[in-house]
Amino acid sequence: MDALASLMTTSRPGAAMAGAAAAADAPPSNLSPASFEAFGEAAAKVLASDFHDYLLRAVASLVPHDLLSMIRYSRIAAPDFFACQGLAPAFVTLYNRELYRYDPYYRYWKEGGRPGVQPMSRVLEPKLRDRYVNAILAEANITDEVSILLQPIGSCCLALFIDRCGGKFSKNEIAGLEAVYPLVAGLQEAHVTSLRSGMWSEDDDLSSTLPSARPMRILDRAGREVFQNRAWQMLKEREGGNLNGALAHLPQSGPGQAIMPDDLILHRAALPAGFGLAPGGWIEMVEPQGRSPRRPDQFAVPEALAAQLTPREIEIVQLILRGYPTSGIADKLGVSRGTIKNHRLRLYEKLDITSEREVFLRCAM
Repeated sequence: MDALASLMTTSRPGAAMAGAAAAADAPPSNLSPASFEAFGEAAAKVLASDFHDYLLRAVASLVPHDLLSMIRYSRIAAPDFFACQGLAPAFVTLYNRELYRYDPYYRYWKEGGRPGVQPMSRVLEPKLRDRYVNAILAEANITDEVSILLQPIGSCCLALFIDRCGGKFSKNEIAGLEAVYPLVAGLQEAHVTSLRSGMWSEDDDLSSTLPSARPMRILDRAGREVFQNRAWQMLKEREGGNLNGALAHLPQSGPGQAIMPDDLILHRAALPAGFGLAPGGWIEMVEPQGRSPRRPDQFAVPEALAAQLTPREIEIVQLILRGYPTSGIADKLGVSRGTIKNHRLRLYEKLDITSEREVFLRCAM
Protein backbone atom coordinates (compact mmCIF):
# COMPACT_ATOMS: atom_id res chain seq x y z
CA MET A 1 0.00 0.00 0.00
CA ASP A 2 2.97 2.37 0.45
CA ALA A 3 3.71 2.13 -3.26
CA LEU A 4 0.04 2.71 -4.02
CA ALA A 5 -0.01 5.74 -1.74
CA SER A 6 3.06 7.09 -3.50
CA LEU A 7 1.40 6.68 -6.89
CA MET A 8 -1.76 8.32 -5.65
CA THR A 9 -0.13 11.35 -4.12
CA THR A 10 2.18 12.00 -7.06
CA SER A 11 -0.49 11.57 -9.75
CA ARG A 12 -2.73 14.53 -10.51
CA PRO A 13 -6.33 13.35 -11.10
CA GLY A 14 -9.30 15.62 -11.65
CA ALA A 15 -11.74 16.99 -9.11
CA ALA A 16 -13.68 14.47 -7.05
CA MET A 17 -17.34 13.88 -7.70
CA ALA A 18 -18.25 15.86 -4.57
CA GLY A 19 -16.86 19.00 -6.18
CA ALA A 20 -20.06 19.52 -8.25
CA ALA A 21 -20.16 21.87 -11.22
CA ALA A 22 -17.58 24.40 -10.00
CA ALA A 23 -15.00 21.71 -9.33
CA ALA A 24 -15.48 20.32 -12.83
CA ASP A 25 -13.60 23.31 -14.23
CA ALA A 26 -10.91 23.36 -11.54
CA PRO A 27 -7.41 22.17 -12.49
CA PRO A 28 -6.46 18.58 -11.60
CA SER A 29 -5.28 18.14 -8.01
CA ASN A 30 -4.37 15.29 -5.66
CA LEU A 31 -6.90 12.56 -4.98
CA SER A 32 -9.68 13.45 -2.59
CA PRO A 33 -10.03 11.26 0.52
CA ALA A 34 -13.02 9.53 -1.07
CA SER A 35 -11.10 8.75 -4.28
CA PHE A 36 -8.03 7.70 -2.34
CA GLU A 37 -10.18 5.26 -0.39
CA ALA A 38 -11.85 4.00 -3.58
CA PHE A 39 -8.48 3.28 -5.24
CA GLY A 40 -7.30 1.60 -2.05
CA GLU A 41 -10.32 -0.70 -2.18
CA ALA A 42 -9.54 -1.50 -5.82
CA ALA A 43 -5.93 -2.30 -4.88
CA ALA A 44 -7.14 -4.60 -2.11
CA LYS A 45 -9.32 -6.44 -4.67
CA VAL A 46 -6.57 -6.86 -7.27
CA LEU A 47 -6.65 -10.67 -6.81
CA ALA A 48 -10.44 -10.88 -6.90
CA SER A 49 -12.76 -11.70 -9.78
CA ASP A 50 -14.79 -8.51 -9.16
CA PHE A 51 -11.68 -6.29 -9.26
CA HIS A 52 -12.94 -4.29 -12.24
CA ASP A 53 -16.14 -3.32 -10.43
CA TYR A 54 -13.99 -1.65 -7.80
CA LEU A 55 -11.65 -0.14 -10.38
CA LEU A 56 -14.62 1.35 -12.26
CA ARG A 57 -16.00 2.87 -9.08
CA ALA A 58 -12.58 4.29 -8.22
CA VAL A 59 -12.20 5.96 -11.61
CA ALA A 60 -15.80 7.21 -11.49
CA SER A 61 -15.14 8.86 -8.12
CA LEU A 62 -12.94 11.41 -9.90
CA VAL A 63 -15.70 13.15 -11.87
CA PRO A 64 -19.45 13.75 -11.55
CA HIS A 65 -21.36 11.18 -13.58
CA ASP A 66 -24.74 9.52 -14.02
CA LEU A 67 -24.10 6.09 -15.54
CA LEU A 68 -21.30 3.51 -15.43
CA SER A 69 -20.64 0.55 -17.66
CA MET A 70 -17.97 -1.85 -18.91
CA ILE A 71 -17.71 -3.18 -22.45
CA ARG A 72 -15.18 -5.67 -23.76
CA TYR A 73 -14.09 -4.82 -27.30
CA SER A 74 -12.43 -7.26 -29.67
CA ARG A 75 -10.62 -6.58 -32.92
CA ILE A 76 -12.36 -9.71 -34.26
CA ALA A 77 -15.71 -10.17 -32.55
CA ALA A 78 -18.76 -8.17 -31.54
CA PRO A 79 -18.56 -6.14 -28.31
CA ASP A 80 -19.59 -7.73 -25.06
CA PHE A 81 -21.50 -5.67 -22.47
CA PHE A 82 -19.96 -6.84 -19.22
CA ALA A 83 -21.68 -4.56 -16.71
CA CYS A 84 -24.00 -1.57 -16.77
CA GLN A 85 -25.11 0.55 -13.83
CA GLY A 86 -28.13 2.66 -14.65
CA LEU A 87 -28.56 1.62 -18.29
CA ALA A 88 -31.97 0.22 -19.20
CA PRO A 89 -31.94 -3.46 -20.26
CA ALA A 90 -33.85 -2.47 -23.43
CA PHE A 91 -30.96 -0.22 -24.51
CA VAL A 92 -28.40 -2.96 -23.85
CA THR A 93 -30.50 -5.35 -25.95
CA LEU A 94 -30.66 -2.83 -28.81
CA TYR A 95 -26.93 -2.22 -28.53
CA ASN A 96 -26.08 -5.92 -28.67
CA ARG A 97 -28.42 -6.51 -31.60
CA GLU A 98 -27.35 -3.71 -33.93
CA LEU A 99 -26.48 -0.35 -32.36
CA TYR A 100 -22.93 -1.44 -31.53
CA ARG A 101 -22.09 -0.97 -35.21
CA TYR A 102 -22.49 2.80 -34.70
CA ASP A 103 -20.42 2.82 -31.49
CA PRO A 104 -17.37 5.01 -32.25
CA TYR A 105 -15.30 3.11 -29.69
CA TYR A 106 -16.07 -0.16 -31.47
CA ARG A 107 -14.75 1.35 -34.69
CA TYR A 108 -11.78 2.86 -32.86
CA TRP A 109 -10.68 -0.45 -31.36
CA LYS A 110 -11.27 -2.55 -34.49
CA GLU A 111 -9.24 -0.08 -36.53
CA GLY A 112 -6.16 -0.29 -34.31
CA GLY A 113 -7.01 1.95 -31.35
CA ARG A 114 -4.76 2.03 -28.31
CA PRO A 115 -5.37 1.88 -24.55
CA GLY A 116 -5.83 5.11 -22.61
CA VAL A 117 -8.41 7.74 -21.75
CA GLN A 118 -10.61 8.50 -24.75
CA PRO A 119 -13.41 11.07 -24.55
CA MET A 120 -16.09 10.74 -27.19
CA SER A 121 -14.87 13.94 -28.85
CA ARG A 122 -11.63 12.18 -29.85
CA VAL A 123 -13.13 9.06 -31.37
CA LEU A 124 -16.10 10.69 -33.11
CA GLU A 125 -15.81 13.40 -35.73
CA PRO A 126 -17.30 16.68 -34.43
CA LYS A 127 -19.73 16.92 -37.35
CA LEU A 128 -21.13 13.49 -36.42
CA ARG A 129 -21.37 14.05 -32.68
CA ASP A 130 -24.86 15.56 -32.59
CA ARG A 131 -26.24 12.89 -34.88
CA TYR A 132 -24.75 10.08 -32.78
CA VAL A 133 -25.90 11.61 -29.49
CA ASN A 134 -29.39 12.43 -30.76
CA ALA A 135 -29.94 9.18 -32.62
CA ILE A 136 -28.20 6.56 -30.48
CA LEU A 137 -27.16 7.81 -27.04
CA ALA A 138 -30.45 9.64 -26.53
CA GLU A 139 -32.04 6.20 -26.25
CA ALA A 140 -30.16 5.91 -22.93
CA ASN A 141 -30.45 9.65 -22.09
CA ILE A 142 -26.66 10.01 -22.47
CA THR A 143 -25.23 13.37 -23.58
CA ASP A 144 -21.50 12.63 -23.22
CA GLU A 145 -19.15 9.81 -22.27
CA VAL A 146 -15.53 9.03 -21.56
CA SER A 147 -13.92 5.62 -21.92
CA ILE A 148 -10.83 4.32 -20.11
CA LEU A 149 -9.51 1.53 -22.32
CA LEU A 150 -7.32 -0.91 -20.39
CA GLN A 151 -4.33 -2.81 -21.76
CA PRO A 152 -5.48 -5.60 -24.10
CA ILE A 153 -5.08 -9.33 -23.74
CA GLY A 154 -4.87 -10.83 -27.19
CA SER A 155 -7.36 -8.90 -29.31
CA CYS A 156 -9.62 -7.99 -26.38
CA CYS A 157 -9.69 -4.72 -24.47
CA LEU A 158 -11.89 -3.95 -21.49
CA ALA A 159 -13.26 -0.38 -21.57
CA LEU A 160 -14.59 1.41 -18.48
CA PHE A 161 -17.29 3.96 -19.36
CA ILE A 162 -18.36 7.05 -17.42
CA ASP A 163 -21.51 8.70 -18.83
CA ARG A 164 -23.44 11.89 -18.25
CA CYS A 165 -27.14 12.43 -18.84
CA GLY A 166 -26.71 16.19 -19.04
CA GLY A 167 -23.81 18.35 -20.23
CA LYS A 168 -20.32 17.41 -21.35
CA PHE A 169 -17.07 16.50 -19.65
CA SER A 170 -14.70 19.44 -19.40
CA LYS A 171 -11.11 19.51 -20.62
CA ASN A 172 -9.91 19.65 -17.02
CA GLU A 173 -11.91 16.59 -16.10
CA ILE A 174 -10.40 14.71 -19.04
CA ALA A 175 -6.94 15.90 -18.01
CA GLY A 176 -7.59 14.62 -14.49
CA LEU A 177 -8.55 11.19 -15.76
CA GLU A 178 -5.46 11.11 -17.97
CA ALA A 179 -3.27 12.05 -15.01
CA VAL A 180 -4.50 9.10 -12.97
CA TYR A 181 -4.36 6.62 -15.87
CA PRO A 182 -0.86 5.33 -14.93
CA LEU A 183 -2.30 4.28 -11.57
CA VAL A 184 -5.25 2.59 -13.29
CA ALA A 185 -2.90 0.83 -15.71
CA GLY A 186 -0.66 -0.29 -12.85
CA LEU A 187 -3.56 -1.84 -10.95
CA GLN A 188 -4.76 -3.55 -14.14
CA GLU A 189 -1.28 -4.96 -14.75
CA ALA A 190 -1.13 -6.28 -11.18
CA HIS A 191 -4.53 -7.92 -11.66
CA VAL A 192 -3.55 -9.46 -14.99
CA THR A 193 -0.27 -10.77 -13.58
CA SER A 194 -1.92 -12.28 -10.52
CA LEU A 195 -4.56 -14.08 -12.55
CA ARG A 196 -1.98 -15.45 -14.96
CA SER A 197 0.54 -16.99 -12.63
CA GLY A 198 -0.74 -20.55 -12.67
CA MET A 199 -3.49 -19.96 -10.09
CA TRP A 200 -6.40 -20.95 -12.34
CA SER A 201 -8.58 -24.01 -12.13
CA GLU A 202 -11.26 -25.24 -14.50
CA ASP A 203 -14.00 -23.55 -12.50
CA ASP A 204 -12.27 -20.25 -11.87
CA ASP A 205 -14.15 -17.04 -12.56
CA LEU A 206 -11.53 -15.17 -14.56
CA SER A 207 -13.27 -11.83 -14.02
CA SER A 208 -13.90 -9.36 -16.80
CA THR A 209 -10.26 -9.50 -17.91
CA LEU A 210 -11.15 -12.42 -20.17
CA PRO A 211 -14.59 -13.58 -21.28
CA SER A 212 -14.96 -16.69 -19.15
CA ALA A 213 -18.35 -17.38 -20.73
CA ARG A 214 -16.69 -17.69 -24.15
CA PRO A 215 -14.60 -20.70 -25.15
CA MET A 216 -10.93 -19.94 -24.55
CA ARG A 217 -7.65 -21.75 -24.14
CA ILE A 218 -4.05 -20.64 -23.59
CA LEU A 219 -0.96 -22.11 -25.26
CA ASP A 220 2.67 -21.60 -24.32
CA ARG A 221 5.15 -20.28 -26.87
CA ALA A 222 5.81 -23.85 -28.06
CA GLY A 223 2.10 -24.33 -28.81
CA ARG A 224 1.39 -26.61 -25.82
CA GLU A 225 -1.95 -26.11 -24.11
CA VAL A 226 -1.60 -24.86 -20.54
CA PHE A 227 -5.19 -23.86 -19.80
CA GLN A 228 -8.73 -24.20 -21.14
CA ASN A 229 -11.85 -22.83 -19.53
CA ARG A 230 -15.11 -24.64 -18.96
CA ALA A 231 -16.72 -23.04 -22.01
CA TRP A 232 -13.98 -24.49 -24.24
CA GLN A 233 -14.55 -27.94 -22.76
CA MET A 234 -18.29 -27.65 -23.33
CA LEU A 235 -17.74 -26.56 -26.93
CA LYS A 236 -15.48 -29.59 -27.52
CA GLU A 237 -18.14 -31.90 -26.11
CA ARG A 238 -20.91 -30.28 -28.15
CA GLU A 239 -19.15 -29.45 -31.43
CA GLY A 240 -15.83 -31.23 -31.35
CA GLY A 241 -15.80 -31.80 -35.11
CA ASN A 242 -16.43 -28.16 -35.95
CA LEU A 243 -13.87 -26.98 -33.43
CA ASN A 244 -11.21 -29.41 -34.64
CA GLY A 245 -11.92 -28.43 -38.22
CA ALA A 246 -11.48 -24.74 -37.38
CA LEU A 247 -8.26 -25.44 -35.45
CA ALA A 248 -6.91 -27.29 -38.48
CA HIS A 249 -7.37 -24.13 -40.56
CA LEU A 250 -5.24 -22.02 -38.21
CA PRO A 251 -1.55 -21.68 -39.09
CA GLN A 252 0.78 -24.02 -37.23
CA SER A 253 2.22 -21.02 -35.43
CA GLY A 254 1.39 -17.37 -35.27
CA PRO A 255 -1.92 -15.49 -35.22
CA GLY A 256 -4.87 -16.50 -37.36
CA GLN A 257 -8.62 -17.03 -37.52
CA ALA A 258 -11.12 -19.51 -38.90
CA ILE A 259 -14.87 -19.32 -39.48
CA MET A 260 -17.17 -21.74 -37.66
CA PRO A 261 -20.90 -22.49 -38.05
CA ASP A 262 -23.51 -20.23 -36.42
CA ASP A 263 -21.57 -17.02 -37.17
CA LEU A 264 -18.77 -17.94 -34.76
CA ILE A 265 -15.10 -17.25 -35.33
CA LEU A 266 -12.07 -18.97 -33.83
CA HIS A 267 -9.09 -16.66 -33.52
CA ARG A 268 -5.58 -16.85 -32.10
CA ALA A 269 -3.61 -13.84 -30.82
CA ALA A 270 -0.24 -13.37 -29.14
CA LEU A 271 0.13 -12.91 -25.38
CA PRO A 272 2.62 -10.44 -23.92
CA ALA A 273 6.04 -11.55 -22.73
CA GLY A 274 5.01 -10.73 -19.16
CA PHE A 275 1.98 -13.01 -19.22
CA GLY A 276 2.81 -15.19 -16.21
CA LEU A 277 1.01 -18.39 -17.17
CA ALA A 278 2.38 -18.49 -20.73
CA PRO A 279 4.95 -15.73 -21.40
CA GLY A 280 5.00 -14.93 -25.09
CA GLY A 281 2.36 -17.60 -25.68
CA TRP A 282 -0.99 -17.56 -27.44
CA ILE A 283 -4.66 -17.22 -26.61
CA GLU A 284 -7.35 -18.91 -28.70
CA MET A 285 -10.98 -17.88 -28.39
CA VAL A 286 -14.30 -18.63 -30.05
CA GLU A 287 -16.60 -15.61 -30.30
CA PRO A 288 -19.56 -14.33 -32.31
CA GLN A 289 -18.40 -12.51 -35.42
CA GLY A 290 -18.66 -8.76 -35.19
CA ARG A 291 -20.42 -6.97 -38.02
CA SER A 292 -18.58 -4.11 -39.67
CA PRO A 293 -18.65 -0.72 -37.91
CA ARG A 294 -20.82 2.01 -39.39
CA ARG A 295 -20.80 5.77 -39.03
CA PRO A 296 -23.83 7.82 -37.96
CA ASP A 297 -23.88 9.33 -41.46
CA GLN A 298 -24.36 5.85 -42.94
CA PHE A 299 -27.97 5.43 -41.84
CA ALA A 300 -30.05 4.15 -44.75
CA VAL A 301 -33.71 3.31 -45.30
CA PRO A 302 -34.03 -0.49 -44.99
CA GLU A 303 -35.95 -2.24 -47.76
CA ALA A 304 -38.60 -3.51 -45.35
CA LEU A 305 -39.18 0.03 -44.12
CA ALA A 306 -39.13 1.55 -47.60
CA ALA A 307 -41.85 -0.89 -48.68
CA GLN A 308 -44.23 0.83 -46.24
CA LEU A 309 -43.55 4.33 -47.56
CA THR A 310 -44.40 6.42 -50.60
CA PRO A 311 -41.55 7.74 -52.79
CA ARG A 312 -41.99 11.22 -51.25
CA GLU A 313 -41.89 9.80 -47.72
CA ILE A 314 -38.71 7.90 -48.58
CA GLU A 315 -37.15 11.17 -49.79
CA ILE A 316 -38.10 12.85 -46.52
CA VAL A 317 -36.68 9.99 -44.41
CA GLN A 318 -33.44 10.11 -46.39
CA LEU A 319 -33.11 13.83 -45.73
CA ILE A 320 -33.89 13.36 -42.04
CA LEU A 321 -31.11 10.77 -41.87
CA ARG A 322 -28.74 13.27 -43.49
CA GLY A 323 -29.51 15.73 -40.69
CA TYR A 324 -31.81 18.18 -42.48
CA PRO A 325 -34.37 20.02 -40.30
CA THR A 326 -37.93 20.55 -41.51
CA SER A 327 -37.06 23.90 -43.11
CA GLY A 328 -34.06 22.37 -44.89
CA ILE A 329 -36.16 19.49 -46.21
CA ALA A 330 -38.76 21.95 -47.49
CA ASP A 331 -36.09 23.99 -49.29
CA LYS A 332 -34.49 20.85 -50.71
CA LEU A 333 -37.80 19.55 -52.11
CA GLY A 334 -39.17 22.95 -53.12
CA VAL A 335 -42.29 22.80 -50.97
CA SER A 336 -43.60 24.63 -47.91
CA ARG A 337 -42.67 23.80 -44.32
CA GLY A 338 -46.32 23.04 -43.65
CA THR A 339 -46.32 20.41 -46.40
CA ILE A 340 -43.26 18.74 -44.86
CA LYS A 341 -44.85 18.85 -41.41
CA ASN A 342 -47.94 17.10 -42.79
CA HIS A 343 -45.78 14.49 -44.53
CA ARG A 344 -43.84 13.89 -41.30
CA LEU A 345 -47.03 13.53 -39.29
CA ARG A 346 -48.39 10.88 -41.69
CA LEU A 347 -44.98 9.22 -41.77
CA TYR A 348 -44.84 8.99 -37.98
CA GLU A 349 -48.38 7.62 -37.81
CA LYS A 350 -47.62 5.03 -40.48
CA LEU A 351 -44.48 3.84 -38.67
CA ASP A 352 -46.07 4.12 -35.21
CA ILE A 353 -43.33 6.44 -33.95
CA THR A 354 -43.38 9.87 -32.32
CA SER A 355 -39.95 11.41 -32.84
CA GLU A 356 -37.11 11.94 -35.28
CA ARG A 357 -34.88 9.87 -33.01
CA GLU A 358 -37.11 6.87 -33.64
CA VAL A 359 -36.63 7.37 -37.38
CA PHE A 360 -32.88 6.94 -36.86
CA LEU A 361 -33.40 3.89 -34.68
CA ARG A 362 -35.74 2.24 -37.18
CA CYS A 363 -33.13 2.77 -39.89
CA ALA A 364 -30.32 1.50 -37.69
CA MET A 365 -31.95 -1.86 -37.07
